[in-house]
Amino acid sequence: MTVDTHGIKKDSTAGFYRGHGLIGRPILLGVVLLCVLVLGCKLGGDKKKVIKIIDSETIFVLWEPGSLAKMETEERVRIAGIKIHERWSEGNRQAQKDLEEMLKGKEVTVEMDSPGSTARDARGSIICHVFLDGKNVGVEMVRRGYSKYYDSNAKKYADEFKKAEEEAQANAVGIWSDEYKEWQADRAAVFGY
Repeated sequence: MTVDTHGIKKDSTAGFYRGHGLIGRPILLGVVLLCVLVLGCKLGGDKKKVIKIIDSETIFVLWEPGSLAKMETEERVRIAGIKIHERWSEGNRQAQKDLEEMLKGKEVTVEMDSPGSTARDARGSIICHVFLDGKNVGVEMVRRGYSKYYDSNAKKYADEFKKAEEEAQANAVGIWSDEYKEWQADRAAVFGY
């Protein structure tokens, strides 16, 4: 056993420090690196700049190296918890317009529905919860009546989504409005569905 320059006893065969409650620099470094890898976005790399709105539920963000990309890239992100009816053109256009006003050029926080998840949809978009100033954008889109709560990719904030859907129904907005019900009835009469 040797003593380092700080007077701490060191087991030279294992590289561990003894005394003063230290567990050893190699182990500590390994634990810190593991936390960074496992927690990913939670340790600071979770702010992303929205650079483009693709449609009423999909955006492009600038993704820094390290979390999901090896170099700075534009990454397609699908907002978890929503599925906006693309054939309802008026509502879809308004949803996209609202999303642009809300997000374009702004810094958002993205969060996977479950730790370590890198779920992607059929178009290759990463499915994430997107937050602007602490508010869940998917929940806000449901609250505005653009979508029902789509739970297959968003279990983490289920209570918030369900409450927002109840509010939209109570306020008869978007897909809960009489206008939307008339559109559905007209569509069913013409197309049979």
